[in-house]
This record gives sequence, structure tokens and C-alpha cells, in this order.
Amino acid sequence: MRPRVIVEVLITMFVLIAVAGFGVVRYFQAIQTAQVAHEQLLDRKLELQQQQIDHAQLSINVLVKASKTAQDQIKEATAKQLAAEATSRADAAASAQQISQLQQTINQNKPVDLTAIISSWRTRVAIVKCEWKFSDGSGAIGTGSGTLFAGGVTGAKLITNGHVVNYKDSLPNQCTIRFPDENTTYTINSANISIVSGVDAAIITIPAPSQYIRSLAGAGRCSQAPATGDSVVILGYPSIGSQTDVTATEGIVSGTDGNYFITSAKVERGNSGGAAILSKKNCYTGIPSFVDLGQIEALARILDQRVVQ
Repeated sequence: MRPRVIVEVLITMFVLIAVAGFGVVRYFQAIQTAQVAHEQLLDRKLELQQQQIDHAQLSINVLVKASKTAQDQIKEATAKQLAAEATSRADAAASAQQISQLQQTINQNKPVDLTAIISSWRTRVAIVKCEWKFSDGSGAIGTGSGTLFAGGVTGAKLITNGHVVNYKDSLPNQCTIRFPDENTTYTINSANISIVSGVDAAIITIPAPSQYIRSLAGAGRCSQAPATGDSVVILGYPSIGSQTDVTATEGIVSGTDGNYFITSAKVERGNSGGAAILSKKNCYTGIPSFVDLGQIEALARILDQRVVQ
């Protein structure tokens, strides 16, 4: 080969090698540049992610603070509502008490309607006539009154004085009972009479009362004793009064004597076992009990109905 050709070949190879080397350098530079750009991109992404995390944390903190504020507001509002409800209940209770006191004052000060009281109680007061027959041929007849206090299907119950149905320690052979607004006359015997131990009282049972008697409301019994000076109405069948309808007398409670209230109201023979009504409360306060003290007028007695169970 000629020297010139050899030189040209060598020059050509050198050029190729130089070009190849430059290309390799550019290649590695490009790779390095790409890596740097990739790392920068990753750093930017991490920065953006951190910013998002910081923003989310800030939002969470704001929400937590807002939630706590809302909870505090809810608690405060709840406490105010409870306080308002408690105040409202207290005000309502105070108002109800004032209304009750005013109603009591009105009831205490309003005029007593004796006609209405007598009308509401007369249907429950019956005339009681009893007959005794003894083995020696003697006998006795007594008259008194009785007050209905229970009118159930199994039997009507009347309260009366013990001495109305107990003569010389003997129960009557039979008694007849009649109410003012009913034509039926009920006949009972000693088996239908129960003497109350320790007090002058007895319970009479009418085994088969009519629907009318069963429908009558039982006596509304007073829960407290009357005070001295309270007005009372006495209902019964005194011997000097009507034998077909009740006779009413009025008086006051003058005092007490053991289980008895002393009254200025007239109580005659036949009134025993009737009804003593406390006017101001229209309730059954006791059993009028005749006291025979000869020809000298005496204050009558009313047996406290609370001692009769």
C-alpha cells in the first residue's frame, strides 16, 4: 500500500475514532443531563407532595379547631337549654302552686251551697227500721239511719251507729232499709250486720241491691278532721221529722271529745247512723250519734268516720 493511502486511512480512522469518542461523551453527557433532570423532577414532586401534606395538615388543624369550637358551642347551647328548661319547670311549678293556692282561696271564700250539698247526699241516706223478738215473748222496734259508702255488685255497704242495730247486746231478727228515691224496701237479718269493735258503729250489707243503688257513688270521706267552727250539715230520719225523706239540720263543730266531734246541729232520735257532712269540703266527716241526757238539751256528738275502717 502506498504511504499516502496509509496516511489517509489512518487519518480517516482517527477521525472516526474522534467522532465516536465525541459521540460517546455526548451520550454520557445526555444521560447525566437526563438523570439530573429526573432528579430535579423527583425533587419537585416531593416538594409538591410535601406542600400537599402541609396543606392537608393545615386543613385538618382548621377542621379540628372548628370542630372543637362547634362542640364547645353545642355544649354551651345545651347547658343554656337545660337551664332554660329547669327555669321553665320551676316557673311552671310556681305558677301551678299559685293557681292551686288561688283555687283553694276561692273555694274557701265562695259561699257554701247547702241546697246542692243536701241534694248530692240525700240519695245515699236510708231509713233503717229494726225489730227484735225475744224468747220471753217481748220485743222491740227501733228506727235509725244509715249512709251508703259502697255500692258494688257483691253488695251495698251502709255505715250506721252500733246502737241502731244492737239492743240489749242482741242483733235484730230483721231490719228494713229504704232509700228516699227508690220504691224498693230491702229486708236483711242479723247475718248481714257487722258490729265495729270498740266504737259505736256497725256495717250493714244489702246482699242484692238494685242497679240504682249500685250506681250511686260511695260516700266521699273526709281525709282530715274538721276544725272547731267549721259548718256541718246533718242528714237523717229523726223521729220528729219525715219518714219518707231525709231531714237536714245545720250547725258548727263546737269541739272534740275523744273520737267524737261536738256539734251545735240538732241530732234527734232517728238521726243516729245518718250522715254528717263537712260543708266547706262537701265530704262525709262522721256519724251523727244521738245522746239522751233527759229533758235538758245537750250538744250532739258526731263519731269520727276515720275510726271505722
